[in-house]
Amino acid sequence: MSKSGLRVRLFLFVDCLLALRSKLKIVRSLQKYSGDESVELPVALKSILNFANPDFMP
Repeated sequence: MSKSGLRVRLFLFVDCLLALRSKLKIVRSLQKYSGDESVELPVALKSILNFANPDFMP
């Protein structure tokens, strides 16, 4: 959490989380917020977040 880009994007995701009503919307939002260039995540974590099928969320 030392990276400000990650912190900001996670706060934005949490802010909209209550409005999301399906797993698909939650997954798409998480991918959208974590996929930004300002978010510095380890490669393994980015790979997990970019899974193809939202029904099989890790």
